[in-house]
Amino acid sequence: MFAARSALSLCLALAALPAAAQIGFDASRQDTGVPIEVTAESLRMDQEANTAVFTGDVVILQDSMRMTAEEVTVVYSAGQDDIESIVATGGVTLVTPREAAEGERAVYRPIDQHIVITGDVLLTRGAGSIAGDRLDYDLEAGKGTVSGGVRTILGGGN
Repeated sequence: MFAARSALSLCLALAALPAAAQIGFDASRQDTGVPIEVTAESLRMDQEANTAVFTGDVVILQDSMRMTAEEVTVVYSAGQDDIESIVATGGVTLVTPREAAEGERAVYRPIDQHIVITGDVLLTRGAGSIAGDRLDYDLEAGKGTVSGGVRTILGGGN
């Protein structure tokens, strides 16, 4: 469970960063060292498949970040020491005090610090928003791309 907790911590800390690439998110304000609270209707662990699956109204809280989804799967390496991926599906929402990102599926790979959010992606901050079919974000490089029918609203104005 420690590995799952560490993976979820990374997911929360880093998954919010795609909003940064597009609308100026500052992830340095998030404390990824604080405990993570996970609630779900059920948890299924499969040591042969190296997975832990949280299902049913999954809510993950850490510091001021909140992630919700219908299902979150943590996939471990064969030795269960390292996390291969964290996959959230079904109405995925990532929220910080200033930003929000939504999509149908989010996949985070710690090995290469890459996250992909797909399925009616919407990133918002204040009055601005960016929408598309897919968001690819390289956390190491700090660069992201929104693709597939990109639409944006840039602030307000009279």
